Amino acid sequence: MKRAAEGDEKAFSELVSAYNERLIKIARVFVGGEAEDIAQEVWLKIYRYREKLSEVENLDKWLYLVVRRRCLDELRKKHAGRSISYEENVTYIERFFKGGDILEGVMDRLDSAAVRERLEALEEVFKIPMLLYYYQDIPLQEVARILGVSYATAKRRLYTGRQKLKKSLGGCFNE
Repeated sequence: MKRAAEGDEKAFSELVSAYNERLIKIARVFVGGEAEDIAQEVWLKIYRYREKLSEVENLDKWLYLVVRRRCLDELRKKHAGRSISYEENVTYIERFFKGGDILEGVMDRLDSAAVRERLEALEEVFKIPMLLYYYQDIPLQEVARILGVSYATAKRRLYTGRQKLKKSLGGCFNE
């Protein structure tokens, strides 16, 4: 990282190779199909200000924050008021509640926009680990590293987020 900050092109290229897929996965949580474009924009911005890389203490956490900020900017511009389809809603619910049976007919009673709204209403500290783990299938150890927290903390946030989402949905799911 120090060599990249000093202008070493090869070191910067190695940094991109090592972290690009991770950035794309994180961006995909927020923006879906636009993730590769977002990651490319982030790398361009990092390259432009590469001398600041030497100030970064936790690269994983810093990259996560940079990608997250860029994605949120993009969402504010493009997806204000967007609702998800019934099919997307089913996919979200099945991923979030792996192993939990969905009660008979509950999907007919749940409004997709309401489920998305409740997910989005979760505190970010719980929402992001859930999106990374369930939606992007990123292993929990990697989620912990991205967020800059311990494995136990990531696991607790995932569990708490799941419980809060279930509660906000009115207990529609079996434990």
